[in-house]
Amino acid sequence: MPPWGADNFWVTILWTVRIVPYFVLGILLSKHSENIRRLLHRVPGRIRIALIAVPLYIFTIPHHGYLSIRRDALYDFGAAMVIVLALDIPSISAMLNRTVLQWLGRISHSLYLIHTPILLLIFYAFLGRVPFSFIAAAAIVASLTIATLMHRFVEMPAIKLGQRVVRARPLDFP
Repeated sequence: MPPWGADNFWVTILWTVRIVPYFVLGILLSKHSENIRRLLHRVPGRIRIALIAVPLYIFTIPHHGYLSIRRDALYDFGAAMVIVLALDIPSISAMLNRTVLQWLGRISHSLYLIHTPILLLIFYAFLGRVPFSFIAAAAIVASLTIATLMHRFVEMPAIKLGQRVVRARPLDFP
């Protein structure tokens, strides 16, 4: 059962525990990206290009339901491969460095947090009263605008505060 159908605190906790590995994988990819790149450059170019077929194949595997941990792990692996390979292919890397995509990347966490409440509010307020295209456009514009503001006035100050706290009292991780 996905979390939006959960009426039990423990189901929500279990769902949270279940998705933590996705975030851990992203953190590890970020932390070790240079080492991964160096390792990937040791692989011959033709094999690196052929590796693109692996995540494409993985994503063709049907996903049935929310309780397939093995399939989710496989999808996670495929997504990680896409990220690593995208960073290694100059044309994809250049595309990812475009200003609008960099901006979307910066606000993505705030956008993730705010888009559902905004969609619900706009749909509730306007559905059946105005054309759907207006609702969709308003939801996109409002979500991007509010996410940008949240990033600037909530997320960045929180990050800076966290950095000051860590500098004042460094954490000792292995």
